[in-house]
Amino acid sequence: HFDDYFYPSKTSGAQFRKVSVARRKKVINTMVKKVYKTVKSYGKDLQFGISPAGNLEYAESLGCDLETWLSQDGYIDYIIPQIYWSDQYRIGNSTVKMYTNRLNDWCELNTNDTPMYIGLALYRCGVGDRSDRGWVKKNNNIVAQIKKLKAKKCEGFVLFSSSYFNESRAKKEVRNYRSYLKKIRN
Repeated sequence: HFDDYFYPSKTSGAQFRKVSVARRKKVINTMVKKVYKTVKSYGKDLQFGISPAGNLEYAESLGCDLETWLSQDGYIDYIIPQIYWSDQYRIGNSTVKMYTNRLNDWCELNTNDTPMYIGLALYRCGVGDRSDRGWVKKNNNIVAQIKKLKAKKCEGFVLFSSSYFNESRAKKEVRNYRSYLKKIRN
């Protein structure tokens, strides 16, 4: 699959402003459709997918035509939105269920029932963040997120990145994740 790559973001300077969002989508759609077709030419069973940023508006601004990819055939076989937030995200004095809200947005957009695997932020476990406090306040974020994506009938999940399984700051979260896996296997 393609990872989050597309056009540079606003912070990357002049190149962002030179190409309209409509033009970005057109160019990227042409490329994605060609890659899809090429992958399928090697075997109809081969799968091609994309893992865009989890914020729909941001992904779209980079040129991801999510509405097209998730409503029409011939672009992708699956998608892995990177929903790397907890449900204790701070905006001003309010706590927002950012993970749940973004998961709901992605599921609503997926009108073609494209298989969806949710990218989960193993790398954020145990990290103190002024905006996203859930990663340090709780040690069951990943398990709670897996339960929510299963309830939404998503195909599964992808943890980013496997190197964090051995990080001391993620130890409690990983232990809860492993316990959960044992329970659902039995």
